[in-house]
Amino acid sequence: MTVEDWHDASRHCLAVTGGDETSRLLALFNAESAMIEFTLPEGDWRLEIDSAEPARDAGQSFARTCTVQPLSVVILASAPRRP
Repeated sequence: MTVEDWHDASRHCLAVTGGDETSRLLALFNAESAMIEFTLPEGDWRLEIDSAEPARDAGQSFARTCTVQPLSVVILASAPRRP
């Protein structure tokens, strides 16, 4: 993405890597100037990286939605399902 892309107010996306439910990664890109709430694919997800809040607790759990700060990226990893 270019610098101009990050300033285009209509830019946000979600990308999922392949693999089984214990080895997937989910990248949430928000190039908008407002927070965006993403609806997550089915499954349990845990935080790996939040570019807007580097000190944020890695391992935080998400199940249905994740809010991403403006001009930032969040990476989630699939978490093993609880019995």
